[in-house]
Amino acid sequence: MKKIFLVFLFLSSLPVLYGQTKNELDKFYYQRIETISDSIINESRLFMDTIFMDFDSTYIELTNEYDEFFRDSVYAEVKDSINSVRLDSLNKMSSSLKSKIYNLHTSIKIILNSSFGIFESSVNENKKIYTQCTDCEDKEDYFDTIEEYGDVLDSISGEYQDNISGISDSLQNIISDSVYKYMEDIYSYSQDLFENQIEEDDVKTAGNETENNWDEGINSKISLEANYYNHVTYRGRDNGIYENAFSPAVTFEHSSGLGISAAFYFANKNKKSIDEIDLTGYFTYDFTENMHGLISLTHYFFNDSSTNAKSVLKNSLTTDFNFEYPYIDITTSLNLDFAGSLSEFSLFLIATSPIPLSQNFINGNLDIEPTLTAIYGQQKDVFLNKLPKGKGKGLNAPKAINTFGIMDYELSIPVVYTSKYLSIKPYFTYIIPFNVLDNSPRDPFFTFTIELSVPFYLK
Repeated sequence: MKKIFLVFLFLSSLPVLYGQTKNELDKFYYQRIETISDSIINESRLFMDTIFMDFDSTYIELTNEYDEFFRDSVYAEVKDSINSVRLDSLNKMSSSLKSKIYNLHTSIKIILNSSFGIFESSVNENKKIYTQCTDCEDKEDYFDTIEEYGDVLDSISGEYQDNISGISDSLQNIISDSVYKYMEDIYSYSQDLFENQIEEDDVKTAGNETENNWDEGINSKISLEANYYNHVTYRGRDNGIYENAFSPAVTFEHSSGLGISAAFYFANKNKKSIDEIDLTGYFTYDFTENMHGLISLTHYFFNDSSTNAKSVLKNSLTTDFNFEYPYIDITTSLNLDFAGSLSEFSLFLIATSPIPLSQNFINGNLDIEPTLTAIYGQQKDVFLNKLPKGKGKGLNAPKAINTFGIMDYELSIPVVYTSKYLSIKPYFTYIIPFNVLDNSPRDPFFTFTIELSVPFYLK
């Protein structure tokens, strides 16, 4: 790519070699910057089109293989041996598993497509930097800067394509492994039907038949939790202070939807034993089977030496609405943080696509939950000026800020194990901050979190 670019640059520059005015050179420079940017984006778009074509081809091949297996090795074997109700149940189970294959395929394409948007934004950000060559004094300066810009975009594009190529192979394997696992599941299910081990009241839609109804007949529960954060952030911010924390917590949730919880945070940067204590009361309500709501009030206790990015807050009021669709869950969360008469609004938009990997993994369920979060919020100087001092050159906030804009995007793919007695959820989060006004990082970065919960059910 680089050699082709240099040849192109030289040939396209010949007509300008004899230009004498700075305006002519500026015009030529701007056109080349635009051309290089468009060329890099178009090249990577074609690369992504090839990746998507490979995924689509793999999806078609695997679904055809699944259909053939179900028709010839599953349905044909039991169709004359079980009644119509169970045959209908078998077909529903098969349709459900095929939907999960499609769900997995679609979710991966959404994640890859969002990665291209991030890449394109990176190219455009660099284009803004190089749009004007303010330090160029002669033709050689212009040509050197154009070549430098081409090298920058070549590096960004090469790294992006290398990363996507490596990830795509792993994702293709995940799709393939999932399909073969579903083949095993549908065959096992057909044998259960054949052996008459499933009662009539267990014949439901395929998705419900394999659920573990652990909370059936349970009124309330107490959960003991332990979470670890290798990098504590809030709305994509850490104020330039890299600290990790361990947080034990206890939660009581009544069958009415009312609940209370207490969480304790031990941070490595804090000399005192407890950095933060959160006391929360909440109420959950199911409007319909697929629409849920939550309202909660949290009071924060921070010790005097806390460096937490939200240590200036006293309370938070949160309302959540969750909508469950066939292939994706959407959550909108409106959050009001306040300290005395001062307040800030935040809006969290969260899209999650739960993908079952196994419904009988060590007596529990194993899933992955690709999640994309967009956080919008206010950044007021009255809060920013109270933040603990982190690394960097100091606060960048002007005297009055009340804007409501994008704070960050967050992408994570948690692996979730859930059983009657234990829930474990480890995941990396890729954070892309925007509009940073304090000393927090301005470049994207990763964090790691692991959440553990042990429930105790109360009859």
